[in-house]
Amino acid sequence: MTTTRVILTQVTQAVGRLSVMTAATAFVVLLGALFAGFVSRELFSRGLIGADELARLSFVWCALFGASAAWRDNALHRIDLFTRDLQGFAARLTNSAAHALIIGVLLYLIYYGWLMMQRALDQTTSTLQISGAWFYAPLPIAAAFMLVTTIGRWWVAPERTTQIAQNAQTTETAQTAATPQTPQTLKGR
Repeated sequence: MTTTRVILTQVTQAVGRLSVMTAATAFVVLLGALFAGFVSRELFSRGLIGADELARLSFVWCALFGASAAWRDNALHRIDLFTRDLQGFAARLTNSAAHALIIGVLLYLIYYGWLMMQRALDQTTSTLQISGAWFYAPLPIAAAFMLVTTIGRWWVAPERTTQIAQNAQTTETAQTAATPQTPQTLKGR
């Protein structure tokens, strides 16, 4: 591997780990805020000030960084009905076009997420008294993480995408073959 590919691979892995850690931390905060709010309402008959707002904030961070982590791990759904049987130039062309579109959408999310974050800088939340930008900050950051992952995938291992599609097809075929053929499963066909 060339030095550029090694560096890009390391950066992609670091961004992926950071996405996972951020999503996990936000999830723990989300659960803690929801639990604390529930306990304070049910046991003490008073709502915990800021618990709902903290839960909403941590949900946004958890969802967007969770999506970034899932994107890095190739765990998102894809529809490959027309592309899974492509090989050679057609597969590379389709892969490049898909990555170019994804990069375009991510750049759009980064740009408009940044604008939304700037607009919310002067707004403060009602109970936590923090800048509203904290609610919008995960959008451009997580989109930037996904952009790094996308560029890393495209640049480092373009042949890997075809290999992943072939592995998914092989796994699907193996699962279908491993399904026992009972009269009920045959009847449903």
